[in-house]
Amino acid sequence: MSVAGVRGEIEAGGALALRREQGQAWSVCIVRWVRSDLPGQVEVGLQIIGQSFHPVMVGFRGRAVQQLSPALALPIMEPLRRHPAMLAVAGSYASRRFVFVRETQTVYVAQARALGLDLQTPSVELFQYEIDPYPI
Repeated sequence: MSVAGVRGEIEAGGALALRREQGQAWSVCIVRWVRSDLPGQVEVGLQIIGQSFHPVMVGFRGRAVQQLSPALALPIMEPLRRHPAMLAVAGSYASRRFVFVRETQTVYVAQARALGLDLQTPSVELFQYEIDPYPI
C-alpha cells in the first residue's frame, strides 16, 4: 500500500480508517505496530475492528453532561464480536451505563449498557454494548 500527501503522526494504539477506493466503505483499524527503516516510508501493522462505522457522541453515567465524547459506533463483527461496539477516546469509559447520540437527518438517542472493555490503549477504548432493556 502506498499513501501520498498524508501528514500526521501514526503511533501504536491509535485508530485510523482506510478504504481502497473513493466510494467504498471505510475499514476501522487499530495500529498495532509502526516501523520505519527508510526516510519517507512507514510500515504499519493493523488490526481491523470494523467494516463500517457511524459517528456518535457518548456520555457515561456519573459524568457531567458537558463531558460527551466523540466515538465511532461499530457493527457486529462475527465471529470476533457478537455485539455492536463503540470505539471511544481514551478515558471516556466510566461506568456500565451510558447514552449515545447519533445525528443524521434525524437525531437518535439511546441508553445502552457496556458489556466490558475489550481493548484499551493510550489513545482509544473499545467496548461492546447492548441497548439497555431497563432504561432509568
